[in-house]
Amino acid sequence: MLKVDQTALTMQGVISRREVDLFSFNLPQATNDTRPYRLLLILRSVDGDAQLGLSIPTPQGTSPVPDTIGTQVYSTEITTEVIIELPWFVVAQNPGRYLISISRARRRSIYTLQVETPFNDVRLAEPDLSAIKDLHTACCVEGGATSSLCTQFLPRALAPNHGNDDDLCRMTPMTCNSEGRLTQLAVAQAGLICPRGLPASMSQLDALTTLDLAFNFINMSTADMAQIIAGLPALQNAFLRYTGLDGPMDCELVANPTLTRLSLSGNNVTGTVPACMLSDATLQELYLSQTALTGPLPDAVPPNSPLRLLYAINFIQPEREGFSGPIPASLLSSPSLAYLNLANNALSGGLGPLPPQLRVLNVSNNALDGRITGDLPPSIETYDASYNGLQGGLPGGLAAAANLSLMDLSYNRLSGALPGQLPPSLAVLDVGTNSFSGSLPAIPATLRYLGAANNSLTGPLPALPPSPSLRFMYLQNNQLTGGLPPSLIDGRAPLLLLDLHGNKLSGSLDGAAAAAAAAAGNGGRRLLQQQGGAGAGSAADQQAGAGGGGGAWSFDTLALLDLSRNGFTGVTGSVPASLGGLAGLSHLDLSANQLTGSLAPYADALASNASQSLLLHLNVSNNKLSGEVPASLASAPMLDPSRLNGRRSAGVPRVLDLGGNTFSGPFPTALVAQAEAAQSACANMCSVRLLLNGTDMALACPEQLQVSQAQLAFLQQADYVCNDGSGKQVSLLAASNLPETSSNPSGPNSAVAGQPFTIPTAGAAAARRAPQQQKKKLAPGAIAGIVIGSIAGAALLAAAAVFGYKKSKRHRAGWRKDELAGGPQGGLNDAFGITGLPPGSTAMAAPPAAAAGAANSANGAGRGVRFADADPGYPHTPYEHSQAGIEMLSNRHNEV
Repeated sequence: MLKVDQTALTMQGVISRREVDLFSFNLPQATNDTRPYRLLLILRSVDGDAQLGLSIPTPQGTSPVPDTIGTQVYSTEITTEVIIELPWFVVAQNPGRYLISISRARRRSIYTLQVETPFNDVRLAEPDLSAIKDLHTACCVEGGATSSLCTQFLPRALAPNHGNDDDLCRMTPMTCNSEGRLTQLAVAQAGLICPRGLPASMSQLDALTTLDLAFNFINMSTADMAQIIAGLPALQNAFLRYTGLDGPMDCELVANPTLTRLSLSGNNVTGTVPACMLSDATLQELYLSQTALTGPLPDAVPPNSPLRLLYAINFIQPEREGFSGPIPASLLSSPSLAYLNLANNALSGGLGPLPPQLRVLNVSNNALDGRITGDLPPSIETYDASYNGLQGGLPGGLAAAANLSLMDLSYNRLSGALPGQLPPSLAVLDVGTNSFSGSLPAIPATLRYLGAANNSLTGPLPALPPSPSLRFMYLQNNQLTGGLPPSLIDGRAPLLLLDLHGNKLSGSLDGAAAAAAAAAGNGGRRLLQQQGGAGAGSAADQQAGAGGGGGAWSFDTLALLDLSRNGFTGVTGSVPASLGGLAGLSHLDLSANQLTGSLAPYADALASNASQSLLLHLNVSNNKLSGEVPASLASAPMLDPSRLNGRRSAGVPRVLDLGGNTFSGPFPTALVAQAEAAQSACANMCSVRLLLNGTDMALACPEQLQVSQAQLAFLQQADYVCNDGSGKQVSLLAASNLPETSSNPSGPNSAVAGQPFTIPTAGAAAARRAPQQQKKKLAPGAIAGIVIGSIAGAALLAAAAVFGYKKSKRHRAGWRKDELAGGPQGGLNDAFGITGLPPGSTAMAAPPAAAAGAANSANGAGRGVRFADADPGYPHTPYEHSQAGIEMLSNRHNEV
C-alpha cells in the first residue's frame, strides 16, 4: 500500500500575462488494498490573482474539472488562495495522468502550489479535537460570532456522533495527516471574534504546519501571539494579517525554528523592526504592510539569509510615515532575495546595487533622492522606483535585462538619453515627468505601454514594428517633431490611447492617414464599413472622400486621441472626416493646431455614425476653422439626452468646444438648445459644456429670442457673445434685451418667437470668460478625477495604497519545487512522477481537452473556498468609453 498523505509537494513560480504553467502527475489504479484518498490542490499567490485548473483522465480523454465557487477578500498584499478537491471516488475511478494549469487572471502572480493526497477515512483526533472545541468556545460562543463556521460547520464537526463528512479533517481547506492530527487550520475571513484571544490549548496542535487566521478579530497582543507560534513545533506558515494584533514587534514571533512565512500586515504593530526579524535563520517570507511600524529597517540581513520575499507597503496617507532612512545594504545584497516591495514609505538615499536573484522591485512613492547605481540583475522582471526624487541616469545593464517586463521610473529627476534599444520582453516603460533628452528608442513588439511625457525629448516619433502590442502611448509635453508615422495610425497596433499633445509635430492629419491606408492596402474604408454598417459606413465613406483626401484613420480600438497644441493641418485644411467614423473614439482633442476650412465634412460623418459613436469629448478650439457652425453637430453623441445616464456614462463630462476659431454665419441657437436639453436630461449625473466664444468668432446675433426662466439662468452663466453686425462682439443676452445677471424674474422673458437654448450649470461658472481671454483646455486628469471620485468612493484610499504595484512579465526557464517536511515515504514526485511543463517544453504535449482545461478559468471543484485579496480600486466594469475609463484602464498592472 502506498502512503502519500504525509508529504505535501510544493512548487513555486511566477505567472505573467497570457502565460500558463502546466504540471502533470500520475495517480495509480486503485486496488482492493488501496486506502481511499482524496486529491487536494492548494494554490496561494502573492501580488496577483493566479487561477488554478485541473484536468482529469477519463475514458474519453482528459477533461477539465468545473469551476469552484469562491469568495474574495481584499488587502494590500493581494494574496489569493484557490483550492481544488477531488473526492476519493473520483480519484479511484480516474487513474492516470492529471494535468494542473496555473494562469494569471489580472496581475502577475508569485505562486506556491501545494499538492496533497489525504486519506478519506481520517477523523480529527485528540488532543486536536479538544483544542478546536476551545477555539469554538473562545472565538464563537464568547464572541457572539454568527458566521456559518461558528453556527453550522464547527458545531456539526464537534458533535459526539458526527459523520465522516462533517469531520473537520474533511472540511476543506482544513487538512489532517493519517493519524488525524490537524496539519492546516485555514479559517481566513470566517467571522471569528475572540474577545480574550486564542485559547492556550492551541499549542496542542503538534502537527500544524499552516495557521491562517486572516481577516478575523483575534484581539491579542503580539507577545501573546508569539507564545502561540512558539508552541507549535511543526508550524511553517503563520498568516495573521488583519487580525487585530496590537503591540511592538516581538522577536519571539520568529523564534520557532520551523517557521518560514509570517504575515503581520494590517495590524497595529508598533515601534521599529528589530534586527531579529531580518536575521532569522529560517524565515523566507515576511509581510509587514500597512502596520504602525516606523523608523529605519535594520541593516541585519546575514549573507546566508534564506529571506526571499519582503513586503512592507505602507499606507498612502501622508500622516502614516512608515519606514525611513536608507534601504539597508545587507538587504540589497542578500543572495536569496527575489521579491522586495517597500512602496509608500519615506525611505531616502540612493538605489542599488541590487541582489543577484531579484525579480521584483517596488520602491515607488518614497523619498529616494540619490542616484541609481549598479547594473540591473539579469533575473529582474519588475523595476518600479516611480514617485521619488532619484537623480542621474537609467540603471546600467538595461539591454541585458532579458526578463524585464516593467520599468517605471516616472516622477523623478532623472536625466540623460534613453537607450536606442529596449529589452525584448519589455511590456511597460514609463519614464514620464523627468528630464530625459534625445530621441525615443525603437519600440519592441512586446511593448504595450509607453510613457515618456513631460520630458525634453526631440526627434521624430518611432515607427511601429509589423506586429506591435502597443495599447497606450503617453508622449505629451516634449519637443518631438515631424509627422505621424503611417505605422502608428494604420490600425496595426491595438492602440487604446494616443496622447501627443504639447509637442512640435506637424503635417497633414488626413495625409498621414492616406499614406497609412495606402500602405495597408485598404483604401481607408475598411474600418468605416466595419463600424458603421452598410448605411452609416457608406455615408461616412463619402464624407471621408470629400474631406479626407482619400485616406481614412483606421483604428478598431482607439478611444482617446489627443493631438492638441501641435502644428497639424489637413489636406483640405480641416478635421479629417474619417475621424467621425471611429465608433470607439470617445475623446478627441485637436485644439491649438493649424486646422482651417469647414468643419462640416467631419460633423456630417459624425452625425451619420451618431447611433454607434461613443464620442463624449470633442475639442477643436483655437484653430482657424471657418464657415458656419455645422447644424449636424446637434446630432453629436455628447449632446444626445438618451446617452447621458446609466452605469457606464454617469459622471462623465460632455464637452463640445468650438471656441477660438473664425466661425461666421448665424449664431447656432439649435445647437445650444440641444445642449440645454442634454444638460436637463443629465441632471446631477454629469455635465454638458458647449463653448463658442473667441476673439475672432463672427457669429451673428439672432434677431429674436424666447427663453424660459431656467434657460435664462443658463445663458447668464454661459456668457455667450455674438456679432452685432458692425463687427463688434456683444453679449448675446444684451443683444436680445435680456438681463445679463440673475434678477430672479417672476415669469418668462419673451421677445418674439424664437428658439430657446441654454448651457449647463455644472462647471459653467469655471468655463465663463471674456471674449478676449485665451480659453484653457480641460486637463486630461480632471475628467478622470471626477469619475474616479464618483465610482471608487471609499475604495479609492485602499486602491491608492497599492498604487505602487506594477506588473511584470518574464521568460521562464522552468519551475522550482521544494518538499516540505513530512513523513518518511518521500514526496509525491517520487510516488507519482510529477513533472513540470514550462512554456516551450517538449516533454509532454497537452491533449486538446487538457489545453481547453488549462484555458478554463479553473478555480476548481469540490468543497474548496477561494480567498482572494485583490485591489478594490481595480476597474472591473469601468466606464471604458470615457476618458476616465481609459485612464483607469491604462493602469500598468494590467499590461504585463
